[in-house]
Amino acid sequence: AEEQDDPWIATITATNGDNCPTNICNEPTGQVIIAVIAEDTPVDITVPEGAAHTGSAPRNGSASFSGTTMTYTPARNMPADPDAVALDTVMWEVTTGEGDAAVVTDSGSVNIIVVPINDIPERRGAIPALTLVAGGESMTQLVEGRFEDFDGDSLTYSARSSDSEVATAEIVGRLVRVTPVSEGSAMITVIARDPGGVVAQTNQIRFSVTVTGGEIDEEVLIAAPYPTPRPTATPEPTATPVLPTPTPTPAPTSTPAPTPTPIPTPTATPEPTATPTPVPPTPVPTPTPMPEPEPEDEGGLGVIWWILIVLAIVVVIAAASVGYVVMRRS
Repeated sequence: AEEQDDPWIATITATNGDNCPTNICNEPTGQVIIAVIAEDTPVDITVPEGAAHTGSAPRNGSASFSGTTMTYTPARNMPADPDAVALDTVMWEVTTGEGDAAVVTDSGSVNIIVVPINDIPERRGAIPALTLVAGGESMTQLVEGRFEDFDGDSLTYSARSSDSEVATAEIVGRLVRVTPVSEGSAMITVIARDPGGVVAQTNQIRFSVTVTGGEIDEEVLIAAPYPTPRPTATPEPTATPVLPTPTPTPAPTSTPAPTPTPIPTPTATPEPTATPTPVPPTPVPTPTPMPEPEPEDEGGLGVIWWILIVLAIVVVIAAASVGYVVMRRS
């Protein structure tokens, strides 16, 4: 909030008009102090030495005395009506002596006017940390309701990322939308503003975003209100790219034509050899017995007889040989 000027203080002193001896002129002087202060701003007021609070307690704040100083602290957000002022009174007096011998030597009062100022929005909640996947879908978190404005002003919101190369942030209606870009960590800050444009630490919400290159970790952590800022990474020197030697593309190997399967030449089935019908052998003619000659001459007949026998044997042998040859040729 803007620094406020010192409160305006006026002191009015009332004295006794009688000319009394100095040693008995101890009536209270009746000082009346008027202080105008800003809302939520304590004020120190100078009072006589030994002044102490008397009477009822202040209605809209508290008062304390120390030496010649009275400190008045207004109640928070007082006045309750942002279009009005708050009035309060603190009475004091100075006494000498103790017990029944105590004598009030001075007294007075402080009338305080508390002037309202524009109250800044205040944080009323946290936004949990997010874990996203690089190049994946965005995620949103509700912003409305996490801030409160005592004056009842309508609030507007803005969001920014500590590293837009890791994640970006934007306000969409009542939500803050975080979009992952690349692997890393970033801090998202959400700011609430009232119509007066007041911005302070108390109306900011910060939460962390972790972007991974794999699956989302199911564990979700609650971010601290003011986490340690992420250190700036030292950029690595850019390496000179080495172009790889192109590998020649081998010519496609032609597929050899299949060797035709030779068709076997059918082997002619030999015709069966006809079995020759055996020819029965020519029967050997039975030699006709020669009539036994009548013996003419005993010596001449014997020779003829033996010749005939030999001839018959020769004929039989010849006939048998002819039959055998015929059978072999068949």
